[in-house]
Amino acid sequence: MSNLPTMPERKPLEADRGDDAVLDPAASPVMRALRIGSSPLGWWRMLPADAFRAADHLRIGTALDEVAIALANSRIAPALNGDPDAAIALVLSLMPIRTRSPAVDVAMTAVLHCALDGDLRCALVLGHIIDRADLDPVHAANLCASWFEFHLHHSPSRVGFTAADKAVLKALHAFDTCAPEDAHT
Repeated sequence: MSNLPTMPERKPLEADRGDDAVLDPAASPVMRALRIGSSPLGWWRMLPADAFRAADHLRIGTALDEVAIALANSRIAPALNGDPDAAIALVLSLMPIRTRSPAVDVAMTAVLHCALDGDLRCALVLGHIIDRADLDPVHAANLCASWFEFHLHHSPSRVGFTAADKAVLKALHAFDTCAPEDAHT
């Protein structure tokens, strides 16, 4: 019998994952996006609503802060600083959105940030734009559904749309009849 201390047995990684599983690229869509080097400004068109965690929300906020610094005193500063009405107005100013561009990524990331802050109108904006943007149709359908599910899951009434939700949807639908040549690039 030895009096030497023994090292505790090491568990296999898979058996002791807990919250660290979000760091595994195979388990986390956000980590997959980071691994391929995508910017948080593009996550709105890549990741479903349920993929975002608190750290991702902070990273999105940091990316928007960096844009806000670069565009100091810009008219879009309130949108970049988390004002949901300003973020929605910024997206509406770019409508109809049917293609990707840096301006669209910044505007949609501002809306994403507000949605993750709990503004359900912004979740509706995400779903609406993703459904109509120039993305892979199957991927877009899944993302769109995830944001509508997010809205329903977080809605206090869980039975439909509030008056504010309906106003945002009405404004978005007004652009659905625009000609494709009018699309913002």
